[in-house]
Amino acid sequence: MTYHGHLKPRVSDEAATASLQRYTGQTIDGWFGPKTEAAQQLRFCGCPDILPAVPPGQYRRWNHQDITYWHDMSPPGFSPSEVQDVIFQSLAAWNDPTGLQMHTVDTKRAADVYTHMRHIDGRSGVLAWSMLPGINWPKEGNQCEQRDDSGENWSATSWLWLAVRIHELGHALGLDHSPRQEDIMYFAMNGTRMPSANDIRRMVVLYGPPGTDPPPPDPDPVPTELVVGETLTPGRYELVKRAQSIPFEF
Repeated sequence: MTYHGHLKPRVSDEAATASLQRYTGQTIDGWFGPKTEAAQQLRFCGCPDILPAVPPGQYRRWNHQDITYWHDMSPPGFSPSEVQDVIFQSLAAWNDPTGLQMHTVDTKRAADVYTHMRHIDGRSGVLAWSMLPGINWPKEGNQCEQRDDSGENWSATSWLWLAVRIHELGHALGLDHSPRQEDIMYFAMNGTRMPSANDIRRMVVLYGPPGTDPPPPDPDPVPTELVVGETLTPGRYELVKRAQSIPFEF
């Protein structure tokens, strides 16, 4: 529960379990019983639920809308044209309803976000993970790496890979997990295939609606950047909403 952001210093096990239960859609009773343990097994994403807090009024995002993307993926069962279709649809899922203008580039060096297939844990389990941007990226040399599990049978379900790509791109753009089961940013596979209205509202806060200029740059505080898979020390997490005045759920 520490890695996923629920257990932190001065938080009891019961409170941490209650936080986990909220994110996994269970009855909140603070008891880590069989149902709570089973819910943990439904995770498909290697990202934490709750990210380190950023200063009030600031966001974990890129400071431009024309974010570049590169991949070298060719999962078994997909033709090159089908791979490109999945990539195009995943970018369009966030571009069309927001001010984002993500597009592909020819080289990894030129990409803000890049994805490749690497072994994670084989079939089922964790399907993918993503790095997340820091405050007002880019700083020199910053890129977000993403990995999809090469051991997964991506062609078994026609919509699975697209849903995972949209979810992981959401992380690379600055969104953390949502406790709402209808959201594409929910922690587990739930049949959702496209961003929900709530997902889109969250992304619009970061990058504006279609046809708008990018949000003004934030001040440049000491960043609290998170690399998925790192060993997180006590104090890295604070269970604080990033924008408490915004009338929808983060």
